[in-house]
Amino acid sequence: LQYRTPTGRLETSTVSEVARWVRDQPPPEPAVVLPVPTTLPLAFPATRERFRKLQHLGYTDAFMARDGRMQKYTFWDYQAGAWQKDWGIRIDHLMCSPQAADRLKSIAIHRAARGMDTLGKPSDHVPVIGAFAD
Repeated sequence: LQYRTPTGRLETSTVSEVARWVRDQPPPEPAVVLPVPTTLPLAFPATRERFRKLQHLGYTDAFMARDGRMQKYTFWDYQAGAWQKDWGIRIDHLMCSPQAADRLKSIAIHRAARGMDTLGKPSDHVPVIGAFAD
């Protein structure tokens, strides 16, 4: 996981480190949203196990909770026309604590962002964006 702290510093953590942090939070648990990009799809046992640890701690996959449609992707390989054929995988997730899940208003995978080629070519990822009530 890579994320920016409130001061803007870039930090890196593993899913296991995030799960440990969540487990160690004192009650009442704050409303927390974790961006969880998995570098390997959830089809791989080790990745699925780490992802499920967050779920067992009470975190909810925001997209599945609000939308739930299968075959909605956030990553497409550059080869074999994967984008054009919509042969993708969903490896970017927003995991919400119970308090944050209660405040989740909407969630979207922004496919249009792929065309914003700020680096000279389209990105292979697109963002997942959640809107939350105050």
